[in-house]
Amino acid sequence: MSTLTIPKPYTLGSTTGGATADRNTGRLSSYNNVMVGSQQQLASVGGSFAADAAVRRIRVETIVDASYRTNIGAIWGYASAEGTTRPTRLKGRS
Repeated sequence: MSTLTIPKPYTLGSTTGGATADRNTGRLSSYNNVMVGSQQQLASVGGSFAADAAVRRIRVETIVDASYRTNIGAIWGYASAEGTTRPTRLKGRS
């Protein structure tokens, strides 16, 4: 078994809305200001690596250090935040 750590800066990154993705540090952030309704913003960083064609299994591990803060300025209401981790398999080159 071999271990590979994808080095910083990450080569892949994307955002939607007002979210930010820092490819140098891996930090993802989002600031939402919604009075009524819901809002979704996405941010991601990642990297690619090459594996031999004979490799049958690849195990991926990630560390997520999340912090969350909300301020509610209403008598009735709620707020929530969600974070997900989704590995994406990209088609390799032949």
